[in-house]
Amino acid sequence: MEEMKSIAQSNEGKIFNFRLVLFAAIYLAIGIVFCFYHYFYDLSAVWALAILPLAAFPVFLSYSIRAWKRIILIFSLLCACFFIGFVGLTLQTNRYEEATDMGECYFSGRVVEIREGYNVKVVLDDLVVDGKAQDCKLIAYLPSSFVEDITLSDELFLRGTISKRVMEAEGFSSVAKDFGKGIFLIANGVEGVKTGHRFNLFLFLNARAKAVIEAGMDDVTAAVTKAVLLGDTTGIDSGLYENIRHGGIAHIFAVSGLHVGSLFAFCLLLLKK
Repeated sequence: MEEMKSIAQSNEGKIFNFRLVLFAAIYLAIGIVFCFYHYFYDLSAVWALAILPLAAFPVFLSYSIRAWKRIILIFSLLCACFFIGFVGLTLQTNRYEEATDMGECYFSGRVVEIREGYNVKVVLDDLVVDGKAQDCKLIAYLPSSFVEDITLSDELFLRGTISKRVMEAEGFSSVAKDFGKGIFLIANGVEGVKTGHRFNLFLFLNARAKAVIEAGMDDVTAAVTKAVLLGDTTGIDSGLYENIRHGGIAHIFAVSGLHVGSLFAFCLLLLKK
């Protein structure tokens, strides 16, 4: 018995404490939500002073009051997670504010995503507008005939009317993913030419995976498979996607840290020897 106790004591602190990670993720999310209401609804930042003391609540649930050093450390960690979420979204909204309507102009960029639907949308990175580099991405609405010859990593030189995407609180959920990716501009009435191709391993593997999936499945099955494996939900019918959301299983389409961590743990188990 004494030997078992000594082993347990020696392993104390080495066991992964999931509760700490859970509370850290919660306070990161609270910081993001707080920034959202601060930006869209003018919520005063003073309210943060009322929210942060709540970080002490999970600490006292998990640890003895006598362990004051650990309590202070974890309380500081939770507060830091709150501010990381708040500051992270603040920086992204500041980048969005810097984007402006540019009217009709010439622009170039690299294709990083192609979204097929009612309108073909091409997402461009490394954006240059009238010779000036832009710190954001752009969605260009292109003719279907032009997109047939376009693949990921292609470089395009285009002309069209560029405007800033509208971000409103009521419709923010529909563009939140694009907002997180830094897609702040839209180009309409676009025409242009393909000027080259810049190889990118990740985009190549992404395009190859999509081509294999689409070649071996019907449209609906391929769209769901791409969503599950690659996180690309653009091909899923809106009605089907809404049913999946209402069913509470839309998280299967998120290539999240939990999924990547699970895959890493599985690979580690296989390759540990």
